[in-house]
Amino acid sequence: MDDRQIVDLYWARSEAAIAETDKKYGRYCHYIAYQILCDTSVFLSA
Repeated sequence: MDDRQIVDLYWARSEAAIAETDKKYGRYCHYIAYQILCDTSVFLSA
């Protein structure tokens, strides 16, 4: 599903939008969150 279709699902307030977003971007979001939360240098630089 392309981004436009996912956005249309959100505008339609469809719960399927969350599932489609997870399918397309879930792994990427988890990767980014892991990089932020597990980067101890952020805490050491303060």
